[in-house]
Amino acid sequence: MDEIRTDGAEAQLRAGVYARLSETYDAAESVPTQLERGTSHATRRGWTVVATFKDDGFSGFKEITRDGFGELITAIEAGAVDVVIIRDIDRLTRNLTDWNAFEKACVRHGVRLSAYTGGDLDLSTPEGAYYGGMETLRAKRESAVKSARVREAQDREARKGRRAGGGQRWFGYTRIYLNPEEPDHKKRKIVREDINDVEADAIRDAATRLLEHGESVGSIVRDWTARGIKPVAGARWWPTTIVGMLSSARLAGLREWQGQKYPTTQWPAIIDTDTHERLVKLFADPLSASAWPHAFASCSRASARASIAWKCAVSVGVAIPRVPFSAARDRVAASVYRPVNVA
Repeated sequence: MDEIRTDGAEAQLRAGVYARLSETYDAAESVPTQLERGTSHATRRGWTVVATFKDDGFSGFKEITRDGFGELITAIEAGAVDVVIIRDIDRLTRNLTDWNAFEKACVRHGVRLSAYTGGDLDLSTPEGAYYGGMETLRAKRESAVKSARVREAQDREARKGRRAGGGQRWFGYTRIYLNPEEPDHKKRKIVREDINDVEADAIRDAATRLLEHGESVGSIVRDWTARGIKPVAGARWWPTTIVGMLSSARLAGLREWQGQKYPTTQWPAIIDTDTHERLVKLFADPLSASAWPHAFASCSRASARASIAWKCAVSVGVAIPRVPFSAARDRVAASVYRPVNVA
């Protein structure tokens, strides 16, 4: 990029500073630092910073909605800025869809692109458009190669039964850290997962009640709420949360990846594999009373077939009685699929 010298006209330019960082790496330049350096760059050039835009923790490779980037485009279209300051082009975007939108907006409104680690680009010229597009393609390829390597590494780790990163604590387990005093949870090193006796007993009890006694997920929610058994995240239990947790392969000491399950020695099992498979099958059954919360949440076959049954019943002059959500499986199925004549 060619460096453009400051002159009298340039001193009147209104600048917008944009910063982005996908994740917080120690070696990367943080969003606050990017904004600070971008503002200093504007001061050196005699420009006035009228707005700052940021996307902290958002990928520039994926074609997703980024609030900061969207606000930047809006400001350009509104004629609110004359120059956009960035660290370098890959901070702006790493995909051609976003680049094309940015380039078109800049060309329409005569907005310049200025990188404080390089120089300026006039995107209305063939050279400026070419350089900007090629840098975006380079950044896109770099991200794609990195993404492929990450997936390959994740696949290898999964096949060995190893956990994937950190994340929040799993219900049923107590996480043991090598450095629990570290305030930044991303820097804490996980040593192992120990069974949380209270939560594990609740899981086993819920599995027995669902599989052996035909109770509903709703009854489990009410019981756990009354007993003060709280979820890891969130203020309360929801039926879909219970279903997702109880059907997780990790409870059986398995690592699930891309539809496959691999045995692991990195955490102990709370339930056996047979119980896990029975729970998965139960929740997948659209006729199961226990599966209804999951079925309604995902608009599965249960709700679709119930709707069809209702329409058929109405067409022949019969009605379907309402049945409590916590009714036993056979009663629920009968109430949905067997119409009752109206006197």
